[in-house]
Amino acid sequence: MQSRGNKYIKGIDISKWETGIDYKKVRESKDVVIIKATEGVNFIDSMFERHYIGCKEAGFKIGFYHFFSDKTDPTEQARNFWNAIKGKHLDILPVLDIETSIRSKREVTNRCLEFLQEMKILSGYNCIVYTYTSFAIEKLDTRLSKYPLWIAHYGVSTPGNNGIWNSWVGFQYTDKERVPGVPNPCDADYFTEGIFIEDRGIRCLNLDANNNELWKKSINGPLVKELQRELNIQFNKNLNIDGYFGENTLNACILVRRGAKGNITKIIQQRLLNKGYSLGVYGLDGVFGTKTEMAVKRFQKDCGLKIDGIVGRETWKALFRK
Repeated sequence: MQSRGNKYIKGIDISKWETGIDYKKVRESKDVVIIKATEGVNFIDSMFERHYIGCKEAGFKIGFYHFFSDKTDPTEQARNFWNAIKGKHLDILPVLDIETSIRSKREVTNRCLEFLQEMKILSGYNCIVYTYTSFAIEKLDTRLSKYPLWIAHYGVSTPGNNGIWNSWVGFQYTDKERVPGVPNPCDADYFTEGIFIEDRGIRCLNLDANNNELWKKSINGPLVKELQRELNIQFNKNLNIDGYFGENTLNACILVRRGAKGNITKIIQQRLLNKGYSLGVYGLDGVFGTKTEMAVKRFQKDCGLKIDGIVGRETWKALFRK
């Protein structure tokens, strides 16, 4: 595994045990906060909302974690977690915190997989798995290796071998960090860009950071082909359906605003969901209503774009950026 160091993103994780935080002061030294949201099937952390509001106002990249209960149904736990966070601004992949169990290694892993699979269905995201090195060795198996790892291992610069993962996206290296703005010692972490939903947390803030051709900086594949096909069918744009979002495709994109309906709106909604923006209960319905407009405005604000709720040239470019 990689060693910790200043080349990584600095962050903390907090719960009801951290009170009296000066969030803006903490923001001077940390970029990321991961907040405890839920535990079990009906518990919501008492500081969840307060921490979220404070961290959002201070400008952190925000994520949430669920503390996994050994006693309750994994599917219901996933639903409790997603119901708590689905309306929130989300920069970071959701986190499953698994660190206690009296069950066998196979049982624990089975239960984790049930939770993770339900979260994928509900949210569309593959969660990050948080655990301790010793717990991973004793209670988890290699079926979890496809999920990103946030590892806790204190007093070392390099996490120990756990037999499942060989790299981490998060490394909690202490639970006793003195962080300016937090009254008492707290957990502290290093993170890679792998924690972010499509790296939005870093890249969305600097859309024109280099002069690479647009198609190199943008996603490619089936969704781009679908967009190109719809532009050809509906507006006779004569695009090559090659799956690359380049200047020709960008130039062909139309203005889309509240009141629009159809497949192009659905493509916009898909990209918003991919980037972590909630669309409300109706989700991917192809209708550019109030919730979609609000999501577009939040996305535009996060990307430093004009906040008008209209998907124009710069918003199209940002939506399809890697």
